[in-house]
Amino acid sequence: MTSVFVLCGILMSPLLPFMLVYAIIRYGKSKINGRMVNLAPALQFQCLPSSQSAPYRRLFRLRGTSVLVGQITPFGCLIWVNKSKRRAGSNKSDYTRLEVHLPRTLNLGLKIEPEFSNLTSLFDLVGKDIQINDEVFDKMFKIRANDSNAVFQFLTPQRKVAIYNAQQAMMKTAALQITDTMVEAQIHGTDMNAEEIIFVMRQLVAVAHQVSSPSPQR
Repeated sequence: MTSVFVLCGILMSPLLPFMLVYAIIRYGKSKINGRMVNLAPALQFQCLPSSQSAPYRRLFRLRGTSVLVGQITPFGCLIWVNKSKRRAGSNKSDYTRLEVHLPRTLNLGLKIEPEFSNLTSLFDLVGKDIQINDEVFDKMFKIRANDSNAVFQFLTPQRKVAIYNAQQAMMKTAALQITDTMVEAQIHGTDMNAEEIIFVMRQLVAVAHQVSSPSPQR
């Protein structure tokens, strides 16, 4: 019998590092899922386990984790965990992503994000920043769009103030991003403090109201 245990130990020893890594990953995901469950009542959102979240699939979403789905009228909202790209020399922490979906597309090919943002994509490698002749806003944000004149008309003083104030309020917490279809933010880590998440979500909703409302005359 002893020899059987020794033989099993010899056969299993090469697999132990992989089993340990797998156990650590599973434990990390279970902690994230537990935080999602605890956060859902505070936001009055629904927590969907990974097995039920196929309609909310995202390219860099951490597999095996739950998502939070909800409504802050008239906006649909989604919270999920963004898997770190884990590039050499980079911070390897995962991120919490918050999305507020606009009722209709802006049709501008728009992307606005802070200059310091790490929400990079292939889109960032195409074209150049649009300047809107507002020194403070141009210094704070990168702007990409199909038509610079259309963006200039879109970014009314009211909208610029709302966007600027939201990012200033979240400066130590999250990076804001605005596209044709949503206003979103990325929070470093996956601790999901309820007060922090609610605060950031309020900033996103305030911006979403501004950018989705009819454009006032300049």
